[in-house]
Formats: sequence, C-alpha cells, structure tokens
Amino acid sequence: MIAEDSTFLIKVVNESFLKAGAKVETFSNGKEALVYLEGVKANEIYCVITDIEMPIMDGLTLTKKIKNNIKLKDIPVILFSSLINESLKHKGESVGADAQITKPEIDKLVNVVISLGKKREL
Repeated sequence: MIAEDSTFLIKVVNESFLKAGAKVETFSNGKEALVYLEGVKANEIYCVITDIEMPIMDGLTLTKKIKNNIKLKDIPVILFSSLINESLKHKGESVGADAQITKPEIDKLVNVVISLGKKREL
C-alpha cells in the first residue's frame, strides 16, 4: 500500500512492485490510506509505504496512527521521503516507522519491503 501525493512517484513505485508480483493500493494522502486500513483485515496488508509531506494527513501522523492502533500496529510502515536525513530520522523513529528511505531510491525500497515481509513470516 502506498500513500503518496506525487502521481509520478506513485506510478514509478507502483510499476516497480507490479513487476515484482505485488498488488498495490494507492492513496494520495494519509487520511484516505488510514480509512482504507481501518476497513480491511491487517493481514491483508503486506506493508505501508508513505511519504512524509502530503495534504490532509502527513506520513508521520499516518504512521503514528497505525502504530497506536491495536489492529494495525504490526503492519510494517516505511517512510519514503526526500525529507529523510540523519538529523530528521528521529522523527520517523519517534512515530514507530519500521524503515526510512530517501527518495528516489526505488531499488532500495523494494529490497526493504521484501526484507520486512520475510521478518513478518518468521
């Protein structure tokens, strides 16, 4: 699942995961993503990839709401943003993000998603 307000990045990330055999749900803001998550079974979601800066609800707020929700808290959340750097990583850590990747490292994103999924299967 992807929450990203850039239609270009949604397309690029979506294509990368489709090539890897994944089904991807896309949302343009955190609120739409959260509403969707609250309406499905948590085990139906492999992981959430979210940008930090988005309209309506940003990715840090989305991550915090997922991690504070008893039903959703075990879903891995990856922050995928151009705002991630060493001095700002503490923000993602403080809301419980499982990983933080700087845009536009798509290959690294795919590898992290695969690795998080393997941890969940153990």
